Amino acid sequence: MAIFHDLPIELLPSILLHLQNASIYATVSTVNKRFHASCLPLLYRRVAIYSWNKNAKPRVLKLFKTLSTSPEVAKHVERLDIRDFPRYQATNTEVSVTSMVAGGLANCVNLISFSWTRDGTLRSCHLENLAQLPCVKELEFNGHDAGWYDARVLQKFTTLEKITVIMPSSTVARTLVPWMQVSVNALRSLTIICKSSTVITDDLLGSIVPSLGSLQSLHLTGCIRVTHQGVLPIIRGSTNGLGSIGLEGLSPRFDMAALTSGVAQGSSLRSLTSITLTLPILALIGISFRTWATNVNEMLSSSPLESFHIYGAFNTRTYSLLDVDTLFRSIVDNHAPRLRRFSMHRMAANLSAIRDICGRCTRLEELFVVIDHSDVLSRSTGLELARQLRVLHINFPANSLQLQQGEENHDAPVEDDCDSDEDSERSLPILPESDALVLVRRCSPWLRTFGCNTRVWKVETMVLHDGADQVLRTERRLARYDSPDIPEQFLVVRTS
Repeated sequence: MAIFHDLPIELLPSILLHLQNASIYATVSTVNKRFHASCLPLLYRRVAIYSWNKNAKPRVLKLFKTLSTSPEVAKHVERLDIRDFPRYQATNTEVSVTSMVAGGLANCVNLISFSWTRDGTLRSCHLENLAQLPCVKELEFNGHDAGWYDARVLQKFTTLEKITVIMPSSTVARTLVPWMQVSVNALRSLTIICKSSTVITDDLLGSIVPSLGSLQSLHLTGCIRVTHQGVLPIIRGSTNGLGSIGLEGLSPRFDMAALTSGVAQGSSLRSLTSITLTLPILALIGISFRTWATNVNEMLSSSPLESFHIYGAFNTRTYSLLDVDTLFRSIVDNHAPRLRRFSMHRMAANLSAIRDICGRCTRLEELFVVIDHSDVLSRSTGLELARQLRVLHINFPANSLQLQQGEENHDAPVEDDCDSDEDSERSLPILPESDALVLVRRCSPWLRTFGCNTRVWKVETMVLHDGADQVLRTERRLARYDSPDIPEQFLVVRTS
């Protein structure tokens, strides 16, 4: 009988790819030299440190010490997500740490994607070294320069395909125009996340339109001076049409009817597969919800939509009197055969509408919904009808907190590797694990991730023996969420 040692050693990396947890790679790498050589690239291929990780700040310093002193390790890093970092005053320690980080980044010669979101910790030398790396295609950074770095350094990134700017200052906003000019035809995705900021305007967006001909994805959040007049030229200017659009918390003067009329000319949304919208404060824009919903449906009518995301500007109960079910049914009427992802936040739909989504969207793989606590285990939700469902997250209306836009949610996935406040966790209603398991076992056999409010589980399928006759059966159970990807629930939080 063949045993593991009989397998060709060349298969080992392919086998190890099925492990996702970094701690498992670290353990497996200690088996022998061959395992170590195979695990090292996988262990460092993607490195992520989040603010909710236990001892995040000491960890990140140890990471950069390793990267700066071990080029043979740093060369394996392809994606680096730094979302926490200690702040220092102008001391020798700060100079030493800054130099160490810069050296570590310079050694990441195969880096493709870089994220650094901690305010006041990014430096010019970090950006300088990143700009010299040959493979960097994605950059996410905190745009509050405030003397921490020289925004002009950004113009040295000329081949980026994806840019995400968080909380841009006026200096960084002004730098976007010359930066986009040197990046012309390279950029595929542009995301700007503000906190009710006025620095991103229609005029500014109009200035960068000529450089965005290759753009495929545009997401704007919290840019309160951006209207349809700033967005429409970008949509029309995309050579092959935008595939993904996010318009969240923009100006009260944003006219959905005008945008709908504008994109209808030339079929500008012919390639759109994903859209994210915030339901505006209707009293401020002077139209009814029915009118706004009709405009949205008309705008999307000819798009091959696969993902639909909508956020309420305030808490769930604010929208309880609106007929949101009509909007959801219309989206399903027009796009059911293609829809793979349906996401609603701070907007509670009736159980009949959720059942309609699950029953008619036969390719649905990801579902984010708001359901009352008393109804979550009811079969009236129809969750079991979505037979291809892989990700399910349920929020309770009582947990619709008015968090500030553009801030990271530090109520992170509850995990063993967290510095969490137990009292804070208890203040947020979470479905008991036993009830969650009942619901999971009703749902699609493909379900891999389940969450409720601030809790996320990985769904595992176990193969068990029944009695002495050794009959095999499968059973699903909930396990600790260990994916390096942040669940949507803990990304940027949207409000008006």
